[in-house]
Amino acid sequence: MKLDKLQKHYDKLEDLERFRAVLAAEVRGDRKELKALYKTAPQETYRMTALPFCKMSDALLMIMLIAATDILGWGTLLAWVHAAALGDLADSGDRWDRWEHCVEFSQQIMAVWEAIPIFTQEVLGVSADMVLSQYLPTRPKIDFALEIARGVLEVEERTM
Repeated sequence: MKLDKLQKHYDKLEDLERFRAVLAAEVRGDRKELKALYKTAPQETYRMTALPFCKMSDALLMIMLIAATDILGWGTLLAWVHAAALGDLADSGDRWDRWEHCVEFSQQIMAVWEAIPIFTQEVLGVSADMVLSQYLPTRPKIDFALEIARGVLEVEERTM
């Protein structure tokens, strides 16, 4: 069947049928069919919160999730290397190399953590506590990573 004959029925497609047809047209790179599918799709008018405000909230959530992921990633590495550095199996040279990694990972954790209040206060004009209480659901795990990082950096400072 020719595309013109099919397009006459596009206005009768169910949502899932239209979705499948759009995906197939996108894969084929068929811009003409895509245009026809979108043009014949049912139209609705919605009332919603202004997009800039919604996007700010979404962006803040994304930034906080990235910060949390970064801290937890460095925290995981820190925990592994810290455990190996304290283990009896490593010789003293290995322990020193691992300790240097512990310090590096701890510094990374603290850099991300200390950037959060700078961002929230200077860019958003709100306290970090306000943002952290709403946008950081993994706070207990982050606090644990921070505790280890602070301990490592405190020992490093005393031994310098």
